[in-house]
Amino acid sequence: IIKITMPFIVVEVLRGQDLMAKDRRLLGHSTSDPYCIVGLTNEWRGEYKSQVAKTPTVVRCLNPDFGKRGKNKFVFDISERPALTHVRIEVYDFDSLKHDPLGCCFFDTTTLESADPQTVLVELESRPNKFDRVTRGMLEFSVCKKEHLDDE
Repeated sequence: IIKITMPFIVVEVLRGQDLMAKDRRLLGHSTSDPYCIVGLTNEWRGEYKSQVAKTPTVVRCLNPDFGKRGKNKFVFDISERPALTHVRIEVYDFDSLKHDPLGCCFFDTTTLESADPQTVLVELESRPNKFDRVTRGMLEFSVCKKEHLDDE
């Protein structure tokens, strides 16, 4: 049996759903200005071990469609670091002074059975290894491994 390594992991952040409102307003509904940081790690709930990428910020929205803004698809070359098999995505609320964490999620790419993109909808967790019972919303993204890159 010949094992073919897939040297690229492609992650496309699609949308958030029912994200936490961190920007409190006196009049009207509270909102957030969400954006995502995407990277790879070598273990479940591990720290980033790759370069990270950032989606654009979606202003005043708890159900952001990151696909509408473009720049939501990221390619990670793991040919030199094949142990980087876990996707880590953190969602933040953009503010001028500090960026509030909204949640994070992980995906184990060793579970992928083909090079076709797999779309997943996952519940956001609090910070890694810190558990709470607060509903943080959901994040939908697609992920795949590729042997080579097509012109995308």
